[in-house]
Amino acid sequence: MKASKFDLNLLRVFLAVYRYQSITVAAEVMELTQPGVSGAIKRMQNQLGDTLFVRDGRGIAPTDFAHEIARQIEPALETINNTLSDMQGLSHHGKRRFVVYTPEPVMLVMLPRIEADLTLENREIVLYPTPTNEEELLDKLNLRQADLAIDFAHVSTLSYFTQPLFTDQICLIASRSHPRIQGSITAEQFYQEKHITLKLRRENKFVADSFTEEPLQPRKVMAECDSLLALMALVASSESIGTMSSSLAKIFSQQFGLQVMKIPFRSLPINYKLLAHSRVRNSKTNCWLRSKILSYVTE
Repeated sequence: MKASKFDLNLLRVFLAVYRYQSITVAAEVMELTQPGVSGAIKRMQNQLGDTLFVRDGRGIAPTDFAHEIARQIEPALETINNTLSDMQGLSHHGKRRFVVYTPEPVMLVMLPRIEADLTLENREIVLYPTPTNEEELLDKLNLRQADLAIDFAHVSTLSYFTQPLFTDQICLIASRSHPRIQGSITAEQFYQEKHITLKLRRENKFVADSFTEEPLQPRKVMAECDSLLALMALVASSESIGTMSSSLAKIFSQQFGLQVMKIPFRSLPINYKLLAHSRVRNSKTNCWLRSKILSYVTE
């Protein structure tokens, strides 16, 4: 078969099936029908005269021939994709929408600054809450459903890279009208008081337990929240105390009428990081996005 007669569009379909080893997932990612993807793979096999995938249990597995093709064409197609993305993302004419997954504290800090950024022009940065499941988050980056993520968990895989964003600390909050706590708190008082808690779903631990050096004793929990805003509102309207992000507590302390105090234990830093797929490390568009996000949290 002459190279000039080869349908290059088939390569994109092939790589999607190769990456996910699934016709169904490849079809979903490329917004094609499953028969369309299956037909494209069959046409490519016919044009090349060799088998690309074989049955493997309930799924499919690439052949040695498919591995070799992917090894040679994947870097070239990634370069083309990044170049086209850069051209679109940095253009002053076409619109571009960037999706960033972020924890609640960072979202609440960044959103007003994104809205006030007049230099974005035709570019739009949209924030979504970080999934509680790490695999789901990585899948969104891998499937190009997200351009960037912000997280504090450690990711140990060469397919993704991280970049330091900023460091936060935990603090303790209480209502300004609290009858027993005013200005500071001791470890003894910490255990005597009632608590409003926030559990980190991925670690299945409370915030206070996740970011203190020493193991904490059980506390009397009056309510468990899944939102820091809810935690602040409940603490402000009760005699319970709560542990949360220091940067966010300082922003909302006036609005909620809260005292912000140091926690009476040795705390660990919350090291927020930018997380992205390794294929976009040198992408001009993604570099621009990372620089923008960094500027919002260092203002």
